[in-house]
Amino acid sequence: MPPLDNRAASPGRGSARIRAVVLLTCSGLVALAAACGEDPRAPVLGSTDGVDTRSAHVEVGDSLIEAEVAEVPRGFFVGPNGGLWLGRLFVDREYGASGYEPVALLTHAFWEELGGDPAIVGAHLVVDDVERTVVGVTSPGFAVPRGVEMWVPR
Repeated sequence: MPPLDNRAASPGRGSARIRAVVLLTCSGLVALAAACGEDPRAPVLGSTDGVDTRSAHVEVGDSLIEAEVAEVPRGFFVGPNGGLWLGRLFVDREYGASGYEPVALLTHAFWEELGGDPAIVGAHLVVDDVERTVVGVTSPGFAVPRGVEMWVPR
């Protein structure tokens, strides 16, 4: 890569070029997210190919709630668990495997709608008649695709 020459660039343009270089490292992703006003703790995404969203009925105790759910393939979430408010991301054995306990990951907003109790990690929700264990809650403001309230592995 040729060295950056900021002599001919405006300050905004030069700093944008430097930010693009920073993207090449994990710490750069955090720095760029913070510089752009995003939560640097948000999970890092891989490919969004193969993501299906749907409206689902979620049973929480005696309540029935409609929620937007994304079924995500392996490789959708990448990076460390540092992108979570609580819990963990999905592990390989939870994708497309039969015999493993079905799991779910909640957005921070949906977690708050459900009461915001940290004990939700490990608790069970029934999503379209399938009992799922909540394994984590994302950091505030993270919901990809837009409008999603919960992810389940495909």
